[in-house]
Amino acid sequence: MAIIAKGREFELCPVGLHPVQVKEITQFTHDSWGERVKFTFETDVVGKEGDNLIVFNEASLNLSPKSKLNGIIESIIGRQITPEERRNGFDVLSLLGMECQISVKHRVSQSGNTYTYVDAIITDNGNCQQQQTPDEAGGEVTATVPF
Repeated sequence: MAIIAKGREFELCPVGLHPVQVKEITQFTHDSWGERVKFTFETDVVGKEGDNLIVFNEASLNLSPKSKLNGIIESIIGRQITPEERRNGFDVLSLLGMECQISVKHRVSQSGNTYTYVDAIITDNGNCQQQQTPDEAGGEVTATVPF
């Protein structure tokens, strides 16, 4: 039996403002940058294969006021993180299912590949709407970010 690998060209989300839902949040360790978190945003743009296109954004797992993660969270929830949330840790997975808008742009790498990236996250009317619970199976799943 053969194992067949084929090249795949990824479909880029068009540049512009798109309504999205936070579909997945993954914590991982990068060899150089340490603990990180990746957000998967599902757009309203339907791709050639009939699936909604996705865009990723990632940040260091650091919740200092000037951190990228702080900006992502505050943009999604439409308010500042409270001192209590910062001190006790913010449950990043509580953002799953929330809806907002992202400004998508393209960037060309030195190798000539074009990539999609999130330029900005904008809340709808200052607040995102949560559409689902982080764990539909009823088990408790938490990911806290220490201060």
